[in-house]
Amino acid sequence: MSLSFPPMRIAFQTRRSADVNEHASFLSDWRQEYDQLSSGAFTGLVRELWLDSPPLQVFHEFTGQQTSQCCQPWPGSVWFGIPDGSACGSLHFSGRLQGDDRLRVLMMARAEDGFTLRTPPGFGIYGIVVGEAWLATCFEALGCPL
Repeated sequence: MSLSFPPMRIAFQTRRSADVNEHASFLSDWRQEYDQLSSGAFTGLVRELWLDSPPLQVFHEFTGQQTSQCCQPWPGSVWFGIPDGSACGSLHFSGRLQGDDRLRVLMMARAEDGFTLRTPPGFGIYGIVVGEAWLATCFEALGCPL
């Protein structure tokens, strides 16, 4: 298998916020709306790495309070999310409870479908977002259907 890609640009940024609405805007090229569900001061942190060719976004996000999130990654992408195991409490992905408190589950959504999360306080998540067309090409080169 041989895949070739044009030269890539790399961008990395870290953003902190004390406002849930500001925090929702931190992931590059995403459309998101967050609501804080627990009382107290909000703290949020996003560390994001972006490669433009092939399109790849990798991030770690932390929210200090319980939140409700409506998320839509950038057009033409697929999102994979894995909780970092730091929070205690229930996690709901698109209305479904996700395992035990500290269970590390893999969640996935296509950009066109979007998804919702209801997170516990002190929640961290790793995210990987890739171009769906690029992912399909990789699977095809491996002889696997997407």
